[in-house]
Amino acid sequence: MEVSVKIKEDAVPPYAVIYTEEVTEEVSRAIASLNGEGNHKIFGHRDNKVFLLNYKDIYYFYCEEKKYLLRLKKVFLK
Repeated sequence: MEVSVKIKEDAVPPYAVIYTEEVTEEVSRAIASLNGEGNHKIFGHRDNKVFLLNYKDIYYFYCEEKKYLLRLKKVFLK
């Protein structure tokens, strides 16, 4: 997908126009993301492995010994 941003002083609030031949899954994801409906994810790591997490799976965050930690509903990552 090609993306272009134009700065206009009168574009308040910001708006987007998508030109497309058809509404594909990529276009639908772009629309959802622009509407704030994208997948909200966060990265965590444990045992030298990186995990992609959904915000809804996070129970709480906290800080301990200068490290940010989080508790998930099912597992613990730092």
